[in-house]
Amino acid sequence: MEGFDSNELQKELHQTLEQISSAPSVGKLLQLEADLTKRLYKYAAKKTNQSGFIREHARAEDANGFLDHGNYLAYGLGGLLHFGC
Repeated sequence: MEGFDSNELQKELHQTLEQISSAPSVGKLLQLEADLTKRLYKYAAKKTNQSGFIREHARAEDANGFLDHGNYLAYGLGGLLHFGC
């Protein structure tokens, strides 16, 4: 994608994967997911010149609505894959 550096994204993902492998609890895993998500949102906002972007769940505004929709799809697909439905 134009403006996105896959090497920068790989660095973020690799760092989080290392932390996941040593996470002592489910709570820590959820925190790692939240931290990575915040860093990725910040990266995407910066690369798309979205100054002042704030992630607000359940907002009708285009960017937040798109993120909500993507989250629902990702968690739904993850659940299907995990439980084999």
